[in-house]
Amino acid sequence: MLLSSFLLSLSALAQTPQVHVGDAQGIDVDGILDEAAWSEVEPVTDFMRFQPTAGGPPPGTTQVRFLQDERYLYAAIEVTDVDYAIRARVSPREAINADDQIGIYLDTFKDERSGYIFYLNALGVQQDFRRNGDSVTFSWDAVFRSEGRVTDTGYILEIAWPWRSLRYSADSDTWGVLLTRKIPHDNAKYGFPTMERGNPQLFTQAADLVGLRPPKAGTGLELLPQTTFVQTAARDDSGNMAWKPWSPALDIVRPSLDARLGITPNLGLAATLNPDFSQVEFDVTPTALNQRFAFFFQERRPFFLDGAEYFEDPADILYTRTLAEPIGGLKLSGRAGPWQLGVLSGLDQSPGSSIHERETPGFTNIDDGLALTSFARATHDVGTAGTVGGTIADKRIWNPEGADGQHSLGSIDTAIPLGGRWTMAAAHTQSWTGEVSGQSLWGMGNQLEVQRRTGVGTGLYLYLEDTTPGLRKETGFMPQSGLTYGRVGIDHTYEPGGAINTVRPYANVQVQEERNGEGYTVAGGGFTAVVGGVHEVFAESFAGSRTELGVNADEWSVAGGGVTQLGSVLDAGATVELSQQLDFETLTPARASDFELDVTLRPNAGIRLDLNGQLSTFRPQLALSTDHATRMRARMAWQFTRPLGLRVLAEHNAGTRRGPTVLSSVLLTWLHHPGTAFWLGYSEVTDVSGTPKAESRAVFAKVSVLLRP
Repeated sequence: MLLSSFLLSLSALAQTPQVHVGDAQGIDVDGILDEAAWSEVEPVTDFMRFQPTAGGPPPGTTQVRFLQDERYLYAAIEVTDVDYAIRARVSPREAINADDQIGIYLDTFKDERSGYIFYLNALGVQQDFRRNGDSVTFSWDAVFRSEGRVTDTGYILEIAWPWRSLRYSADSDTWGVLLTRKIPHDNAKYGFPTMERGNPQLFTQAADLVGLRPPKAGTGLELLPQTTFVQTAARDDSGNMAWKPWSPALDIVRPSLDARLGITPNLGLAATLNPDFSQVEFDVTPTALNQRFAFFFQERRPFFLDGAEYFEDPADILYTRTLAEPIGGLKLSGRAGPWQLGVLSGLDQSPGSSIHERETPGFTNIDDGLALTSFARATHDVGTAGTVGGTIADKRIWNPEGADGQHSLGSIDTAIPLGGRWTMAAAHTQSWTGEVSGQSLWGMGNQLEVQRRTGVGTGLYLYLEDTTPGLRKETGFMPQSGLTYGRVGIDHTYEPGGAINTVRPYANVQVQEERNGEGYTVAGGGFTAVVGGVHEVFAESFAGSRTELGVNADEWSVAGGGVTQLGSVLDAGATVELSQQLDFETLTPARASDFELDVTLRPNAGIRLDLNGQLSTFRPQLALSTDHATRMRARMAWQFTRPLGLRVLAEHNAGTRRGPTVLSSVLLTWLHHPGTAFWLGYSEVTDVSGTPKAESRAVFAKVSVLLRP
């Protein structure tokens, strides 16, 4: 038996493809592969389609090579002999999803669990994100160089990653690597080695990138000084537009500093002082006529995005935007062998009240206080894909106008692969929340998830959660507790062949029972279908009932829509939803409708126009008129060069709960690379209920410089 297992292991090892890294000096990243070292490296050429269906090589020839020196890891891509027009547009960073793309996935710890994912269009415009198990961090940005050019028969890309932009195991000369090529006109993706669509353990499919010699010392010190200038004007009591008086106060000029010290190639210490929270691309104005809980917004501050994957846990204990205006913070993150570690502490001068529907002692009126938030998480790899983790969190309030709040929480969790596409995860959490010498709450919660990932064949999903009324997550986002929630779902992906690539019918049931007798039950299903690779449609319907404060109401919804691509010029998507739901204000049934249309136009290589329209209506039975809201949004961008672009935005908002306004905004952006950038903008809010009249104005300027001494 032992001999048989040993031979099988050797066989599996022998079947793992290898990609060799050559040595070079003085590579000029210019999109011209004229250095002799490139021709001395054996290229990767064997790509096979895995999306939207499996099977078949890409058109033309694809060759990928790797080189290295003491500062950089290089890659060169040559695509030749294609029989279609290459789509390559000068675009803002990340905005390349409708272009020809090359993807490079690097498993730098060779653990088959986590890695870096880089996409580039044929001109070298970059897109990147981090993946750690099921967690994907899209807001993460890496500093690296890339140049590309379109040729008569394809395109050429040349890339250089500084070793210090990556985290990796210092004692390994082999990484995992996956390569993809995307062809946008039929949304087909081809991979090396052979890849399976929707595989939950993505990096288990990787080839070995062998012969690496990255530096074994720490990555050194990085400094990110930033300065933001914001000058605002608003109408005073006499109706005149008045600019805010100039002063050196931090509410007008906001200097900040982030620093990171690479202790080892895989472990870093970071610090921040007065981190900037200005939104270059602001959050889209939310539209919700029957909103019950607070909105959840994405994090965008560089300090909190660095190593964000090490701070994520199944119980969602850390929501970094609860640190609204920190004076400063420290964090340690990275991994050592099978251990992953994330430690964070921040002092917030503008903490918000508890994100919970019920009263929380010590965390109700804290706007004038200070909050010290501390968080620590450690996970340990188990077997080939399992983990065991633990999290502790603490938040202390100093409030001169009320009792001091104190919150402590601990959680343990595990994720276990059950073979194939099957996984199981569980978590247990306990918390204590209250005033230092007063009322307090104790609570706990349990979670269980069993899943068979979809993508090919049948997918199954089971999720159970139970929380006691006293559970709080004051460092996270938790609107409710004191409930039992369950969800079970099933889907199956068919590949009919011909023009219809895939059809995926699905069904699920959700039940929530709260300790106070409230709750809901909903069941339904629908389907999605992909046609011709680029056209996707869906339809679904659900029905159920809800109990709120002793009132019972039937609820239902029907929805449908789709997205499509019409050549290289137009992308469009539309959704329609009609529903009956309980109005939480009047506790009566209400009819609602939502219509949304998104259109992206690319008339030439440098201009992009995004149009968004949304119309929502909401009519409670006891209301005398229909509540409604509309939002129409237009965003046009001119990308003059890869670093320099201009964005013009206009958004019209109106509804029965607010008067009609128009937000207009102009923003000039120069982005040398992530961390080194300049923004200059102007925005204005205009009341258009009668004669248009500006209500507020703002001038915005921001500069940041990434220093790597």
